[in-house]
Amino acid sequence: LRVLYSPAETEAPIPVDITLLPRSRARTSASLLDDVYLYQFGSESLAGVPGLVGKPMLPSNGYAGESVWYDALSPNPFVAKCVDPVDADGVAQCVRTVYLPSGIAAIYTFDATALQSWRLFDIEMQRWLSHIGAW
Repeated sequence: LRVLYSPAETEAPIPVDITLLPRSRARTSASLLDDVYLYQFGSESLAGVPGLVGKPMLPSNGYAGESVWYDALSPNPFVAKCVDPVDADGVAQCVRTVYLPSGIAAIYTFDATALQSWRLFDIEMQRWLSHIGAW
């Protein structure tokens, strides 16, 4: 699916690609934060997204140009893994995987500029996915 994420009426909508799949075929980004990403972080922190901690992944482990952004204060945090653009005119892309209340998983792929309004992201996705009974 592709939906248009409109966090603020003054901003241009951002396309979000959504892949729905059985829960058994995906791990949430929040679980990957503790089980995988945490051990792959570089020592520095990234700035630029209010309310989220940004950590670069270790290039020596094959993660050059990748970063993870997460809400460090939540027991079930917002977590997105992002990768730098391939070409100079491109935009960084992020992926976030969650389990929906319906029992299925959703993988969101989106432009990294959407991270600025991360607090509204799941609310907006719920609005779209409720229409098709996926939420």
